Amino acid sequence: MYCSNCSGSELRRGFSLLELLVTVTIMAVLVTSVAFVLRSSQTAWAVTDSDRAQLEAAYATVRHITRYVRQAEAITAITDSSQTSGSLTLQLPDGSSHAWSHSGDTVSYGSPTPTSVLAVGITELTFQGYLADSTTPATQPADVQLVHLTIHVQTTQQSGGDHVLTAWMWVRSW
Repeated sequence: MYCSNCSGSELRRGFSLLELLVTVTIMAVLVTSVAFVLRSSQTAWAVTDSDRAQLEAAYATVRHITRYVRQAEAITAITDSSQTSGSLTLQLPDGSSHAWSHSGDTVSYGSPTPTSVLAVGITELTFQGYLADSTTPATQPADVQLVHLTIHVQTTQQSGGDHVLTAWMWVRSW
């Protein structure tokens, strides 16, 4: 651009106010867009990480209960399978008693009573005891030779919503 007061060979130096305003506006739009994309990505990461942690807690709970049931000498208490907040108590060969219970969204474990938190985020925990034929439900804890465990975990819709984990465990004494 040329200066009106300058001689023909002199160029005007610097930017006009309009050029600066346009540049600042474009930069503001770019920074806002990048911030929005980064925030959306971080939110998606946090949701996915939370869902993964809930599912991992559920899998760990299944492994934990399975390990002890397979070592058990006897089942001493088991809730009815219609209860979605079930509990299980068993006796190991060394005579110790171990128990699990579900309340709210928390599974607790302990010996002899469930006092320590094992997992959080589990919406249902059910136990069903079976006789040695693996088809007849057992009515007495002492008759249980096979335990069917069902765990429900509620995650976000992006991760599939309700997840159901099951395990069939034979009692060692059988």
